[in-house]
Amino acid sequence: MKNPRDFWKSLLMAGSIIMGIYLTFGLYVYSQQGQFTYIPAVQGIGAYAPRTAGNTINIIVHVVAAAMYSNVCLKSIYYPLIVDKFHGPALDSPRGHRTWSCMAFILWVGAFVIASSIPNFGDLVGVVASLFVIQYTFTLPAFFFIAYQKQLQGLSWSRAFRKQWWNTVFIIAALVATVLGTYSSIRGMVLDVREGRTPTAFSCRSPAQPR
Repeated sequence: MKNPRDFWKSLLMAGSIIMGIYLTFGLYVYSQQGQFTYIPAVQGIGAYAPRTAGNTINIIVHVVAAAMYSNVCLKSIYYPLIVDKFHGPALDSPRGHRTWSCMAFILWVGAFVIASSIPNFGDLVGVVASLFVIQYTFTLPAFFFIAYQKQLQGLSWSRAFRKQWWNTVFIIAALVATVLGTYSSIRGMVLDVREGRTPTAFSCRSPAQPR
């Protein structure tokens, strides 16, 4: 950006819009369904036709999102690992295309096995959010800022953590949330399976469908 301050303006504006949309949607859905809210929320719609329409839109959106995320994931693995470390073929070569295709197949099969083995989507989201989303959103940015200040000011790690005490507290709080969130999500999975509130693994039955 020509003016570095425009980055912070864009960041704050984008964050405010995203937070507003999430809060509005979450508050509305919970006000209508309460403790019976499902993830994804469209599964809580009682009528068959709108629920099916919502599921169709969900499938299209999630396939597009999955393709985009898998592309980013493969690129972040291919160049540093396959090309730089193992001196593999370039991506634009025929061997590179075959290698990429095999990696994409393994990635999608692995994602399918993980998603299908945890049939309750809400439990899966809870585990992923606890183990990864919290780290990418809270833990790593604060740690990277401390590391940047350490390098910028020539500090030791202990002094950098003490000087950036608010980010240190932020990291500790995020790690505590990770442990508690992971425990509660796994505990919720066990209870859902034990009490019969979730379909069996590798099943196509909707979680909102009566047993």
